[in-house]
Amino acid sequence: MSRLTLVLAVLALGSASGVSPVQKVVQLIDDMAVKVKKDLDATSAEFEEFAKACDDEATAKDYAIKGTQEEIEALTATADDADAKIASLEAKVEDITTKIGDTEGELASAMSLREKEHQDFIATEKEMLDTVESLNGATAELKKSVGFVQMTSEARHGLNTVLASLGHCECQFCYA
Repeated sequence: MSRLTLVLAVLALGSASGVSPVQKVVQLIDDMAVKVKKDLDATSAEFEEFAKACDDEATAKDYAIKGTQEEIEALTATADDADAKIASLEAKVEDITTKIGDTEGELASAMSLREKEHQDFIATEKEMLDTVESLNGATAELKKSVGFVQMTSEARHGLNTVLASLGHCECQFCYA
């Protein structure tokens, strides 16, 4: 209905200005065609700009996806490498733990043996000290008694040898 009103208004204006109504309608159609052409060109330009933006965004997304996939692959490789290193280091830890256990066992055994040998040494040393003390006493008694004994030089030499073997002799009869 509004078109009909528009056409009638155009016809009424056209007859007032001296232009025929058909000419006025043609002129209005031409004006409308120009306006539609401008709108179509503007819409086409907007569409092309939008399509280019979509293409650019799609390309950027493709690059982002490829970059992310490469990063995922690199990080996966790093994680796999780290897992391999962890397994290797765990094996080393187990090996070292075994060696430590063996070494601690050897140390305990050596300390036990050392303690036993130390006890044996203390007993042997006590026995030797008692023996040395007895020998010193015997040497002192021999030295006291030797002054009263008359011996041949061979017997004295033999006695000096015995006394020298018992310890350092400082008696007047020893020539050693």
